[in-house]
Amino acid sequence: SPDSNKFSVFSFQRKSNRRWRLHWTTFECESTQKCAEWIENIQRLLNGMKHRPRHLRVFINPFGGKRRASQIYEKDVKPLWELAGILLDETVTQSSEHAPSIVKDMDLREYDGLICVGGDGLFSQVMNSLLTRTQLEAGVNPSRPRFIPARPRIKLGIIPAGSTNAICYSTTGTDDPVTSALR
Repeated sequence: SPDSNKFSVFSFQRKSNRRWRLHWTTFECESTQKCAEWIENIQRLLNGMKHRPRHLRVFINPFGGKRRASQIYEKDVKPLWELAGILLDETVTQSSEHAPSIVKDMDLREYDGLICVGGDGLFSQVMNSLLTRTQLEAGVNPSRPRFIPARPRIKLGIIPAGSTNAICYSTTGTDDPVTSALR
């Protein structure tokens, strides 16, 4: 807080089984002025990181898996991203075509990434919509033999909250939502 001579720096630590967890270190300064200087300098460094996400579009599938996607997102993931100062635009999907129809028409330049909170189905739907859109915008015809696909200019992430989470596990080695959020 601005009236304190202490501040905390949050990071993550790798724990067993390829899982990461939030970690913090609290520093004590000789004055509130000195704390404010430290915080300002750290914030300036963080803001200068080009690949650090600042704005994410989050799709949450409340129906997939064990119907725990909303709970996992609200309890385990959203607080971490809010702590990092990431702006979040959230959509709780109403059907299997909800997220793909949004991805098809949205302004992707507004976001640093698209995040799927759910299982393999939601991720596949969003990925297919994004890839199809990218090919159309690049003038690539995917029906031609040996076509070279255009690469999307936006990152796509998955927070595992489905039944098997095979995509997440096979690409990261874990199906832990906190680890996925910290990556």
